[in-house]
Amino acid sequence: MPVELLRSLASSKLPVTVEDIGDIDQIRVLAAAGLVRAVLPAVGAHVQRAEVLGLSPAGEETLRQTLPALQLGFAVQRQSSASPTSTRKHGQRLDS
Repeated sequence: MPVELLRSLASSKLPVTVEDIGDIDQIRVLAAAGLVRAVLPAVGAHVQRAEVLGLSPAGEETLRQTLPALQLGFAVQRQSSASPTSTRKHGQRLDS
């Protein structure tokens, strides 16, 4: 599953080279979703090798929301639900 690979990448020393075709396909998904920065091979290339350069801020936030903080190695940042910018009534625009 791509989120499990994202977690594994977060705990790896980056950049990292990946040669497993299944992992490369998952990295393609993560890169397309904007969760990692990676150099990917062309789909039909003879040599399939990807280099993951790092997690994007969106990738780090996905991990914070998905997995316990102790597994991540970095602190979870939580936004207070009582802040004026995050609360709104149903149908009310945030900028109103």
